[in-house]
Amino acid sequence: MVWPDPGAIKAFKPKNPRVKIILQVGSTALNQVERQPFYLIRRLKEYKGIIDFVLLDDSGGAGRVLNPRFLLPFVLSILQSLLDMRIVIAGGLSKSNLHLITPIVSHCPDLSIDAEGNVRDKVKDCLDMKEVSGFIINSFEFFVHP
Repeated sequence: MVWPDPGAIKAFKPKNPRVKIILQVGSTALNQVERQPFYLIRRLKEYKGIIDFVLLDDSGGAGRVLNPRFLLPFVLSILQSLLDMRIVIAGGLSKSNLHLITPIVSHCPDLSIDAEGNVRDKVKDCLDMKEVSGFIINSFEFFVHP
C-alpha cells in the first residue's frame, strides 16, 4: 500500500493513542509525487495530525544505498512545512556507511534512521546481530553528544 487511506488512520489513531504511526514513502510513492519535495508536502498534508513519522526510503528494503543529496531537500521541506512529523531515513545503511547521514543530521538533529537489508545475514535470512550491534554503536557518533 503506497498511500494508505488517511480516513482509516484517523479512525485508528484515537482508539490506539500510544501506537506511533510511520508512513513509509518509498520509491513508488516518490515517483507518484514526481520525486519533488513540493509535491510530497502537498500529499503529506492529507496525513497532518494522524501520522507521527515519515520514513523516506527510496531503497524499499532492497539495500540500495541512500543518496543524501537527493533526500536532503525532502527533509528540509518536511521540517519547514510545520506538519509536525518526525523524519526517518533509510536506504542501504550499515555500520560502515553511516557517514552518509551527516549532511542530513546536521539539519535535523532528531532524525531517526532505519536499517535492514545491509544488517542481515543473507544466508540465514535474518538479522545479523553483530552487524546490528556495529550499526548501533557507530550511530552514537552522529546522535550522542556529551
